[in-house]
Amino acid sequence: MKNWLVIGGTGMLKDVSLWLIQQGNYVTVIGRQQKKMQNLIDEVKNDSKLSPILVDYTKYNHFKLALTESQQKNGTFDCMIAWIHGFDKRVWESLLEAIPTTKNIILYHIKGSSSFIKMTVSKVIYFLI
Repeated sequence: MKNWLVIGGTGMLKDVSLWLIQQGNYVTVIGRQQKKMQNLIDEVKNDSKLSPILVDYTKYNHFKLALTESQQKNGTFDCMIAWIHGFDKRVWESLLEAIPTTKNIILYHIKGSSSFIKMTVSKVIYFLI
């Protein structure tokens, strides 16, 4: 059993969150929308394996505090899956500052949103011109 952090785990990664819990892992899910979080909570069969946290990761101090408090309560994360839109370094700084440096952690960063694709395409077009 691993302790997972899933950022965006109520949206596109909802099925990933549910699957990780079904596999016996402890999963902390970060979500921004109350309705989506409640839908996830309602679908979880073993809610003792879920720690739902309603926080916007662009609210850097709240995000960092929520991660720190979660780890104090449930232990440090072993693995993270992050669906973070855009390229705001402060989000990543907040995330990494909240994670202890005494442990190697597996991080999967999902870059599949349309905002990433549009930004990448516009950079390529600019470069070609």
